[in-house]
Amino acid sequence: GMSRMSVYFRDTDRKEDCELQCRLDPQCAAYSFGYRVCSIYGQVRKKPPAGWGFLLGTGATEITTVRPLTAQQPREECWRKGSFQTVVEDSTTFFEWITSE
Repeated sequence: GMSRMSVYFRDTDRKEDCELQCRLDPQCAAYSFGYRVCSIYGQVRKKPPAGWGFLLGTGATEITTVRPLTAQQPREECWRKGSFQTVVEDSTTFFEWITSE
């Protein structure tokens, strides 16, 4: 199968809080949110921040696709972090939605 990134996760009520966690974590490459669970994906981390669960990855270094959900799985949104340099050398973080369609 395809390799995957390490991920840490916990129950979170709001998508905005999940996005903020990704924004504040320099090693966050993407996040997903659905069914009140926030998952933060990255390639560097070997253990989670305090209060989060953790699943070690299998060597993926970039996010290229998301796995399609089965009909039984709760709906979930995945967002990949990107950044671009503005003229004044200020780096702006943005998120792009990734889908399995």
